[in-house]
Amino acid sequence: MLFGEVVSVGREVLPIYVSDRYLYLAADTGDGYGRIYRHDLGSGDLEEVWSGEGARFSQIAVDYLRNRVVVVGLARDSGGLSRSAVFVFNPSSEGVDVVVHRNTGEINMFKSVIYDHIYRRFIVGERGYSAGVSSDGSNWPNGGGLWVIPYEDLMDYTRWVRVHEFEGNPEVTSIALNTDNKVYVGLWRDGSVSRIVKSDITNLVSWDIEAMVRLDVKSHVDTEGDVILMTFVDLLNNLRARWQRDIFFGNPSFGTVGGNVKYVSGKVVGKYIIVAIGKTSLTSDIYFTEMGSSSFSVVRADVDGVVDGKRFLYDGRKNLYIGSVAGLGSAKVYRLSFDYGRVLELNVSPSVVGAGDTVTLTAVLRDSNGIPVSGARVDFYVANSVHSSPAGRLIGTRTTDGTGTASITYTVPASPERLMFFAIYRG
Repeated sequence: MLFGEVVSVGREVLPIYVSDRYLYLAADTGDGYGRIYRHDLGSGDLEEVWSGEGARFSQIAVDYLRNRVVVVGLARDSGGLSRSAVFVFNPSSEGVDVVVHRNTGEINMFKSVIYDHIYRRFIVGERGYSAGVSSDGSNWPNGGGLWVIPYEDLMDYTRWVRVHEFEGNPEVTSIALNTDNKVYVGLWRDGSVSRIVKSDITNLVSWDIEAMVRLDVKSHVDTEGDVILMTFVDLLNNLRARWQRDIFFGNPSFGTVGGNVKYVSGKVVGKYIIVAIGKTSLTSDIYFTEMGSSSFSVVRADVDGVVDGKRFLYDGRKNLYIGSVAGLGSAKVYRLSFDYGRVLELNVSPSVVGAGDTVTLTAVLRDSNGIPVSGARVDFYVANSVHSSPAGRLIGTRTTDGTGTASITYTVPASPERLMFFAIYRG
């Protein structure tokens, strides 16, 4: 596993899209503007492709159907007022469309987002209450809300609906949707409200507490396939990670943490669990473990800048790009490269289908020398072609044969659209 700095820019930087050649970054540059940059992964060149006065960026959801990246955050309207906003970035043209919600003031900056592939909508979380911050005429001056934005109405803010306001008006730090159709939300308001809650995807109004969290520490939720990951500091000051539904994992190697810890976040990448700890010293510690392991290992301690889970971007191969909030100097983007030693290839046949048709998914697993790996478990998933993390519905599990091959069939539903299939081998 390799870790290193890729580039530095701005005061806050969020990786939003990566191709074979370019890494795109959304950054608050500290001069009243938000900017999107194109970083050449080969030459190292960094070039601005868009800027907007007053723009701030929080988190992304990638729309594969329309080849665009949806970034939630804050932007100024034509009258110069700060509003909750959605930025729609097209990697092909490098163009950006900005949609502001005219009835939200600065207090309602969007902070988190996922795509609900079942009901074709974005679920978006607000920032929390901030004493002394002007609401700029907002209809929701206290924050702490959860929004639903229909996929087809992304560009029409009048169709966006604020479906819930959490008690105490906390920031919605993160949102995750698991394959059991449950929505998990991290909530935080310093000294008042910190917890992780869960609701059914059909509800979003009634919430059950999953974990109580130390009041001054932001928690985080993430998902990949059927794995839900929660990272938080509990009321006894133990830093914990919880994954795989009801399996609770509190690693003793973390032990208790002091008042210098302000953010804990995690990311599921195949068989790995990545945990970042952001500290008041404006530095972060990065850890990792493998599922089934009883301990975490340090990737790097005291890296410059504060890392949180909304700034993780996985390229789907072996690289995890990690943004940060600036510590010393400009905000850093780091790259964590995994040495899996095995390659999983997925093929779908046929590629064009209609309602009721059957498709065959075939996965082939090989080691780093190209030799087939037999007897390995492969999980197959289907999702809508939009997602913020690979959360889809489990089709089934198969075991590779002597040629390293595992296959499964899937019947296209009555109302087909472009579907996304993926397979996961967790080692």
